[in-house]
Amino acid sequence: MSIVGEILVQLLGDVAGGALSRNRPACDPFPEGEGNASLGALALFFGGLALVFSGLFFVSTLDPASFSDVGGPAILGIAAGTFLVALLAYRAGRKAPKVTRRSLRSALVGRWLALPAMVLAMATLGLCVARLLHWVG
Repeated sequence: MSIVGEILVQLLGDVAGGALSRNRPACDPFPEGEGNASLGALALFFGGLALVFSGLFFVSTLDPASFSDVGGPAILGIAAGTFLVALLAYRAGRKAPKVTRRSLRSALVGRWLALPAMVLAMATLGLCVARLLHWVG
């Protein structure tokens, strides 16, 4: 190795060692705690995502051709997962005003988006079971 390479390796090692060995106390970036600071944004994101997927798969369950293309067990699993995501968004939206003052409007919107998502997911589950059992044509 050349002398320039050895100097660069030594400099990079010193910089990396100095960055890793800082002796300062760790501080909590949010007074609410890292898990509670973004509950409003979490509720909005998951509520919107659940509403999109539950609506998409509800429409897919209504059409017999697309239902047979996607497959009943796949729709059942996705609808159950969508219900759980909507439930998570609803609970995060309900908890946010109790623990933080950040993104309260996002938490409210996420909570209201999660409600129709849960209803659509339950309707999708019911219709999918009915189609699988051949109760509906």
